[in-house]
Amino acid sequence: MSSTASSSRGGGTPPTALPGSCRRHWRITTRDGHTVAGPLPSWAGCDPSEDGVPPAELPVRLSDITHHTAFPGQTVTVYSPSHASGQPCDVEILHGSIDCVPFAEQPASCVPVVNLRLTDDCWITDLTPDALAALAAQLRAQAYRLDREIRPALITARSDWAEWTGQSPDATTTESEVGPLTTAEVVQ
Repeated sequence: MSSTASSSRGGGTPPTALPGSCRRHWRITTRDGHTVAGPLPSWAGCDPSEDGVPPAELPVRLSDITHHTAFPGQTVTVYSPSHASGQPCDVEILHGSIDCVPFAEQPASCVPVVNLRLTDDCWITDLTPDALAALAAQLRAQAYRLDREIRPALITARSDWAEWTGQSPDATTTESEVGPLTTAEVVQ
């Protein structure tokens, strides 16, 4: 006896046919000959297929299936009180993954979503394509604000501070030395 699983039914009864556009499939076969199969996305890093699974363990094996691929973020230098030296260190931010858990209890996770790690313990999860586009727009808006509003305000504040106190700002670059960032530079 065999059946076929679909990511559109979280934990539900598998449908009778696989989508025609999926070229790879996973397959789990129990010791008593029952087989459950489903699409294996080209981006998935691991194939959950296995044979000889005890029949009682099949539901657990299905619930453990996660299709996953990671993508890198951006490295920034930050201060973290948890860093042993107490000095600023490089940390990767906005690292993430595309994940799909076909038999998840939450229907949103039964289709591919993006999970985005802001920092070590902070994630934005279950991003649909529209939600990811909205987040990207927010990040672009924030980058624009940092470049066009906050950076000039900081340059003015530092200049004012130097004028008021006689203390010159530290030897960091100013807008006149670098110029404003372009959108292409922000995206990179």
